[in-house]
Formats: sequence, structure tokens, C-alpha cells
Amino acid sequence: MVKPMPVSLSRIEREYVVRNLEDMPSPLSILVDNTLVHIAENAYAISGDRISINCLFPLQFKSNRIRVFFRHKKRGLFFITSAEILAESQVSFSISSELYKEDLGAEDGFSPKLIMQSGVSIFEARAVPSWPIDCVMIDPEVSREREATIARIVLRAGILGGNPLLACRLFEYLDAFRDPDRLPGNRDGSGDFFYVDHEYALLSIRNAGEAVLAEGQEWSLRIVYGKRRISTVSVLCGIIPVYSGVDVVCLSLVSLQEEDKRFLFEALNKTKFQG
Repeated sequence: MVKPMPVSLSRIEREYVVRNLEDMPSPLSILVDNTLVHIAENAYAISGDRISINCLFPLQFKSNRIRVFFRHKKRGLFFITSAEILAESQVSFSISSELYKEDLGAEDGFSPKLIMQSGVSIFEARAVPSWPIDCVMIDPEVSREREATIARIVLRAGILGGNPLLACRLFEYLDAFRDPDRLPGNRDGSGDFFYVDHEYALLSIRNAGEAVLAEGQEWSLRIVYGKRRISTVSVLCGIIPVYSGVDVVCLSLVSLQEEDKRFLFEALNKTKFQG
């Protein structure tokens, strides 16, 4: 069974977090449509359960539904809410009654996997709790301070446009390899399946051996996601060597069925797919 949502805070926990955010504001990252907006801690005000922003903001958005990320005591949190445009460069929104936290606990039987095949070459990658497929948590400070680096990595991966959640997940996965003592992912020789949406999938391949990986190659793809089985043709759009015997591969999903697009989009974004 696919997890419907990350874990939400209890009412008492939520009240404590909101109180702390009002007393000691922290930076926010707001996902608006397909744009990530960074809000400094001194650029907004909280009154009760409502946040008001006075700064440059993309006022023309398709939907008023936004996702707001912040950190509290080193833990990632987010909520989904509706934004209201008050005036030029002024936006207001309520803090949702549901605050969701980064949950890196047990898999609870939820372990999606991806299998890519071309001829006799087959690679399998499995999701791990450290990189949950159904939730990407943005760190506002990191995403703002490393914005230029993240943009360069996305280009290197061959990604055009794409969800800002993809960019942040790719950066944090690659960044984890900087410390050899805490290398990410599976230890059984399989790769890590660490991101998927309705356009792209990201995985690592360990010890590719004699297989030739090249940009522009077509690979048949199978994704096992809970009870759902998804098949599509993919195009390898980028390869990033990251560590001895480990490559990160970005695949563009080019022939997804419409219902599979909808499923993958909504599983990650927690909002309705608009097509």
C-alpha cells in the first residue's frame, strides 16, 4: 500500500512549532507551481496562524495551492495551503492544521523499485528510507545558499525545466557522497532509486561492469510502486560519476500512460494532476 502522506505532527507539537516559528522565524522555501521561492526569515510576519510576506513573489500562478518548507530544530517540516494575493508583492496564507515532518523511519513494507533494461543489460535500484520516493523535504537555507551549484548539477544531469523537488533531491543525494563514512543507500550491491515524478526518474548504478551507458540511449523501464506496476520507455539524459563504481543516472520518462503520469505526480506532489 502506498503511503498517502508523510507523518503529521500532533496538535500539541504543531502549536509548539508555530509558536517557535513566530518567536524565532526561520527561512522558508515555497513551491509555487513549478517554481521554488526563497523567503528570508526577516521577510515575513506571523500573526496567529497566518503568514504575510512582503517581498518579490511570482504573483501569477496557475493555482493558489502552495507547499511551504522550513526547518525546526534541524528537522524538515512542510505544509500545504492556499495563498491569497493581497497587493503587489504581498501574499498571505494560513499555516495548515496539518504540519508534516521528515520521516526517515522503517519502510513498513513500502519499498518501490526500478528496473531498467536494454538488450542484455539490466539494472535494478530500490528505494531506501533515507530517500523516500513519496516525499522530498527542502532545506530552505541550503537551497538558497547553493542555488547556483544546484542549477549546474541539474544541467549536468540533462534536465530541462523539471520539478524543483528533483533538483533539491539530486543535490542532497550527491552531497551525501562527500563523507565516505556515511555513503547513502543500499549495501547489497543494488543501486538506489531515489526520485521519480511524471517526467523523470533518478537512480544510482553500482558497478556497471561492461555495460555502456550513454546519453540518448533508450531503456525499457519498469517501476514497482506499492501495488502499482508501471512500464515505460525512457531516455538516458544524463550520467554523473560520483564515487568509485557508482554513477547517478537521470532518465526521461517518454511514454507513460496518462493514468501513470497522474499517479506519479500526485504521489510526490500531494496535489491534483492538471495534465
